[in-house]
Amino acid sequence: MQEVRKRRNERQNNKGSKQHLSLHQDSGQCGETKSLTTTTATADNESENCLSRFSWLWRMCQFLFGIAVACYIGYRYSSFVKLLHENDMWFSEISEVEREISFRTESGLYYSYYKQLVNTPTLSQGLQDLCYDNITESSHTINIIERFNIFQEIVLAGLYKWILPQVEPVYFYINAVFGLQAVHVVALFGTAWLLSDSLLAGVLATAFYIFNWVDATRVQVAIPLRESFALPFIAIQICFTVIYLKYNNATQLRQGFTLMMIFVSCLMVAMTWQFAQFVFLLEGFALFGVQVMGIVPTNKAHWLMLCQLAALLVVYVLQFFNTMLLGSLYVSFTIAATIVFIIQGYQAPRGGTVIKALIKFILSNISVLLLTVIIHTVIKRVLSIDEDEHVYKFVSAKLGFTPMTELRDFDALIYLCEPAFRPQPWDTYNRLLLSLVLPCFIITVMVLLGNLVNNLYSFMTTNQPTVHPFIRPHYAFIVILNVFFCFVAITTLRFKVLSIPYVCVLAAAGVCDHVMWSSVLEWIRMKGQSMDMLRSLTVTLFIALLTYRELPKLQQQAEQLREFYDPDTVELMKWINTKTAPQAAFAGSMQLLAGVKLCTSRTITNHPHFENKLLRQRTVQVYQMYAKRSPKDVYDILKAIDTHYIILEDSICIISPDPNNKYCRLPDQLDLVNGHTLDPITGSEDIPGLQPASWPRFCDVIRFNRAEYSRYFKLVFENKTFRVYKVK
Repeated sequence: MQEVRKRRNERQNNKGSKQHLSLHQDSGQCGETKSLTTTTATADNESENCLSRFSWLWRMCQFLFGIAVACYIGYRYSSFVKLLHENDMWFSEISEVEREISFRTESGLYYSYYKQLVNTPTLSQGLQDLCYDNITESSHTINIIERFNIFQEIVLAGLYKWILPQVEPVYFYINAVFGLQAVHVVALFGTAWLLSDSLLAGVLATAFYIFNWVDATRVQVAIPLRESFALPFIAIQICFTVIYLKYNNATQLRQGFTLMMIFVSCLMVAMTWQFAQFVFLLEGFALFGVQVMGIVPTNKAHWLMLCQLAALLVVYVLQFFNTMLLGSLYVSFTIAATIVFIIQGYQAPRGGTVIKALIKFILSNISVLLLTVIIHTVIKRVLSIDEDEHVYKFVSAKLGFTPMTELRDFDALIYLCEPAFRPQPWDTYNRLLLSLVLPCFIITVMVLLGNLVNNLYSFMTTNQPTVHPFIRPHYAFIVILNVFFCFVAITTLRFKVLSIPYVCVLAAAGVCDHVMWSSVLEWIRMKGQSMDMLRSLTVTLFIALLTYRELPKLQQQAEQLREFYDPDTVELMKWINTKTAPQAAFAGSMQLLAGVKLCTSRTITNHPHFENKLLRQRTVQVYQMYAKRSPKDVYDILKAIDTHYIILEDSICIISPDPNNKYCRLPDQLDLVNGHTLDPITGSEDIPGLQPASWPRFCDVIRFNRAEYSRYFKLVFENKTFRVYKVK
């Protein structure tokens, strides 16, 4: 029995030892497994960190490479437009007076203030002279800084006096403007790159822009125009707006920096261009539209509007409280949009049936427009603002509410007949079509607008809208904004410099956009790297073919040599400088008098800056020298504004009418305003309410030196183009 128990105990001990050994071995294996797992995880983390660092380094290299490419293209474009200007004018070889005469119309007026500031002993004295100017409008002392956007002339004159470069002042000025065109191209490059996430889009956008320079810019022929300074800053502002709308998960610091850059660029636009308020208004319409459709958050749209409003208010202060800025439609629109946002609780209208949602959408737009009109009317009444009446008269006549034969308003007539304010000519569309930019643009916009409508329907009828991949906030904003730009450009030629750059940007972004390529190629199951490779190769080939076709034309345009030649105007300016007193005041056409002020520093009676009501009224009075008025009437008008000399131009007085633009001769416009029958060569049989004039046309009959004319005026200078009479 004892032996049996002993054997059982031995078996149990042996079994326990085996179990202990097995457990020990299992424990060792588990430890080894855990150690192996930890080692593998550490290696994976190190690999991910390495890939992350490599990815960051690759993105940084790509970014720097893109910036370098953009800067190179911008530099080459700047050199190109400078070469065009030189070859067109032979600017480096003509005399100083010829260079100044080449700055035609309002360009000469703006440049005259830069010249005046450079020639004053100190900048502070020059600024004081501008604040109390009695040369620009005879018998009036005006504040130039308040009336005109000439901050760029002040800054450039200050820099020139501080740096004292080894170049002539005129070259310092024009080189600064050409340098800004490089900035413009870089900003367009960046916008296209941001829209499509493709560096090739930036290259293609700038290629489109440069190859279509004839329609995209006029800086090479009108350097001092306000748009030459403002458009680069508009491009910068839109580029940063795209950044702000694109990155929803950006940190507050990054968003704050982006908003600050938007404000600064808006400030520069408002300081340099009197039409900045209209550009901001179109951007405000676009922002309100994408907010109502639920594509852009209300707070983002509102912040962007407030940045633009703040820029306008700062310029309002800098321009000595110029009330015309407060009376702008954009100020009223921003206030109205803010009210609508507050009423909506900072939420876009949505939900309910399709009919109810559509009604809410329409009511939102109608509400903001009605509020804008009401607020605008109240502001103008309270502040007694009537400086912009000519704009509304022009728009009314442009839209056909007032037939041209019934117009008796000189302001509307002169704007309607100005070539820059006529509709877009058909040859512009033909050039854009042949350069392939227009087809690419139309396809891109049609696809995006179609998806915008689909997204709007989904958003208004559900609380959780289905956003198509095409519908990205920054994309939607640019598309709607450019629709507004194109509408303005189609109706008014001058504003095509706003639309065509973004026609090029959208065309390039559409060609290079990966989402569009994915939609096109998904039916052949091509995705990932193969799709990206095909897209890159196709776009690169497209750019190469476009360059091969368009570059020879560009080179041919750059090789065309001309020379500025206007001996009659040069002779006139030299005569004024040598034969008249420095205090003499001259009356004549707006365009010519801007050159008289620039070349001779003489006092003038009127000028091309047409944004002041009193000046517009004075211009109509001065222009009576081209109307059918008695010599006594003209003499009394001129003496009332302290005029010493009048300059008459036969190119205005006896020019033949243009059959395609009837009633656009200045004498015909004055006859309509005065209620006189028109000349037989023009004809006025179909115009009611006109009466025969008691006197012949003053500018024509005065040449015969009749007694009733020689009593008041004496011919003192004459050449093939001009006649100068001294007012006795």
